[in-house]
Amino acid sequence: MSAASLSVLPCRVVTTVDSEEGEKAVLGAAKDIGAGQVKVEKITSFYWWKGLQSDSETRISFDAKTFDAAMKAVQAVHSYDVPMILCRRSEQGAHSMGTLRGDHGRLSQMGRSLVEKRLVACAQLVDVDAETSELVVKTATSKIGDVERHLQASPFEWNFFAANEAYAKWVIDETETSTVQ
Repeated sequence: MSAASLSVLPCRVVTTVDSEEGEKAVLGAAKDIGAGQVKVEKITSFYWWKGLQSDSETRISFDAKTFDAAMKAVQAVHSYDVPMILCRRSEQGAHSMGTLRGDHGRLSQMGRSLVEKRLVACAQLVDVDAETSELVVKTATSKIGDVERHLQASPFEWNFFAANEAYAKWVIDETETSTVQ
């Protein structure tokens, strides 16, 4: 499956926003394209921008008939210069996301460390319930081994993803400056 063929297949689209206005705009765009199974979660995002940043965001995910239509609709209303608009893909690609569940404090520390070392471009932390949190990281596929060596384990469940061009480039650019070999 090529990136071009992915654009015409159904997929689960994921994006983040930092305001109630942004949330309403993306939810409106999702509704306009007939999205289903919409999920809204409050998260903490860690990323590098002139130093380690930690921001409260809202992660919105939904099922779309095609990634291309969803990406265009979300980009048209998104307030970020470089929004994250992605979907999982089954074919190996240049971009991967890892998911791990566990203790909030431990996962928060892990997410911060991975971003500080520039092994991942961003890490998102969400509380699943009162006892369990989930950490989702985005990185270049070529960095998975470095991530696992840094953590001295292979705790993540890895998936490939496709993304809007600007975000895909940002992920690669951010992880190319990794301080861990």
